[in-house]
Amino acid sequence: MRTFRHGLILLAIGSLAFTGCDDDDGGNNDVSLVGMDGAAGGSAPSPSMPGDSADTPTDTPSTPSDDMAQDDGQDEAQEPAAPGDIIDVAVAAGNFTQLADALTAAGLVDALKGQGPFTVFAPTDEAFEAFEQDNPGVLESLSIEELTGILTYHVIPGATVMSGDLQNGQLAETLAGPVVAVDLSDGVRINGSTVTSADIEASNGVIHVIDRIIVPPGDIIEVATAAGSFNELAGALTAADLVDTLKGEGPFTVFAPTDAAFAALSAVPEGDALTDVLLYHVLEGIAGPLDLASGKAALTVSGAPVLFDLEEGARINDAIITTTNVVASNGVIHVIDAVIVPPTKDIVEAAIDAGVFTSLAGALTSQGLVETLQGPGPFTVFAPTDDAFAALPAVPEGDALTDVLLYHVVDGIIGSGDLVSGDIEMLSGAMVTVDLDNGVKVNDSNVTGANILASNGVIHIVDAVLVP
Repeated sequence: MRTFRHGLILLAIGSLAFTGCDDDDGGNNDVSLVGMDGAAGGSAPSPSMPGDSADTPTDTPSTPSDDMAQDDGQDEAQEPAAPGDIIDVAVAAGNFTQLADALTAAGLVDALKGQGPFTVFAPTDEAFEAFEQDNPGVLESLSIEELTGILTYHVIPGATVMSGDLQNGQLAETLAGPVVAVDLSDGVRINGSTVTSADIEASNGVIHVIDRIIVPPGDIIEVATAAGSFNELAGALTAADLVDTLKGEGPFTVFAPTDAAFAALSAVPEGDALTDVLLYHVLEGIAGPLDLASGKAALTVSGAPVLFDLEEGARINDAIITTTNVVASNGVIHVIDAVIVPPTKDIVEAAIDAGVFTSLAGALTSQGLVETLQGPGPFTVFAPTDDAFAALPAVPEGDALTDVLLYHVVDGIIGSGDLVSGDIEMLSGAMVTVDLDNGVKVNDSNVTGANILASNGVIHIVDAVLVP
């Protein structure tokens, strides 16, 4: 079965356009499914229900009141029968015979007759036949566990996801565990399968019809290896003894540099430096295109932050994201065109290197806070310039200066794209107020520069010293 899964990994890989990076609205609005039965919306007709036959006997004598009602055309409209559950609707539709048989064999019928709600991407009998033609005998050879893994990969639990709810680049966790990816760039595709009819409602969810069986992918290492363009990355992960890490449970989000990206390096790092570089490409958890925003910062597994920019295309630091949502069993891969290198200077070193924070550096030194801001963090520092300190009528001293300095530090990572109007608690324990109505203000101070990355956090420049 493992050989079979490896051979089918690419069936589950979708190369999706990065949402929000084109000149249009980024595909984030509600959409209609187009190209389904020739009409937008594409809702399939409700299957006929038992008892709706046109052969109902008509030999019962009519009463005068019946005749009057017929003559007047005032028969009360009958309420349409409520749909059955997902299994009932699928069976009544008539073109999911093999799916129903597979669900029965896997012991999943009762589960999908349960309360739900469920969203089911249902492959037709034709989809099963096409799979059999491409993979003769494979379906019959599957164990119950393997069959269950495939079938539950077609189910999103806990939600009724209608066609209008779908967004380009959306990732959805399935009942099997791994995510599926939604691609609206050309019709509607779930991984590599096309949705041919949508929004077939059931009492406990909704069915969308698809034209191919979608197969759960391998893990991140297996998917990257099968893609064929990450040989250098695979070699580096092996050298750094990180293969088992990325074959682990995760989930992980990996920004994967191609072989061409590694070839562009003047030299490939070695030892601990290589480990730091590789882990700088990994986030814990699942992050898809819809989770990213310009100026948003994220903490990598290496401990250092990265920054996203969607203003011109899509970038992570200085690397262009060229392909998104290559799904794996333990996460998702986004392809990038350059190897990203973590910052080597901590917040204090980055501030000194900038050359405009001499007074801040001196104040931190005098209060014994340098080691604090050289710690693992991560920290977000709103750093007043030398001009900001010069504008003070007097620089505080002693504990008062310590309180002022800690009033500029947040425990955690906040990029410019993460800021919202409201209060933020600082390391001093006091609150600052962020106002985005006219530029970016923290209390009465303007943020004049943003997103200076350090190994243990991020620095934003402010034009006035904040006083608690």
